[in-house]
Amino acid sequence: MDIQLRKWNEHDIDSLVSNANSQNLTTYLRNSFPFPYTRDCAKSFIDFCTQTSSSHNYAITINDIAIGNISLDFCTDIKSHSAELGYWIGEDYWNKGYVTLALQKLIQLYASDKTLKRIFAEVVTLNVGSIRVLEKNGFINEGTFKKSIYKNNILYDSYLYSLLLE
Repeated sequence: MDIQLRKWNEHDIDSLVSNANSQNLTTYLRNSFPFPYTRDCAKSFIDFCTQTSSSHNYAITINDIAIGNISLDFCTDIKSHSAELGYWIGEDYWNKGYVTLALQKLIQLYASDKTLKRIFAEVVTLNVGSIRVLEKNGFINEGTFKKSIYKNNILYDSYLYSLLLE
């Protein structure tokens, strides 16, 4: 499997809609991730990624077809040496190791960044697949936040995972 990361472009609209338009996918994603995921949603996201110089969103691709997204959101102020990790992949590609490989590539991409010292992710405790991705890439569980995520009228506990780059 040839997983690559690259910047998003307008040619990705159809594959983005196809892979992002899943209610199952949105189960543990932020409420800002739309469902249904329309062409307008895809166009807005790709416009953001291509027109914002500070965007650290990458298409996860197989044979140059976008199947998901992985991103870092760099923190500011007292957390200026940290970045929050986010990712998703189309349902057809779940449980095949693709996100694990994509995260390996993302870590390699930012390993030489002299200001980034810590990558972290908050994950719902029930999201076993995402937890496995993080642990396979050396992330450590730093603790549990009780009833910290509100999604679909349910309060979930979450774990905080981090990876130190030095």
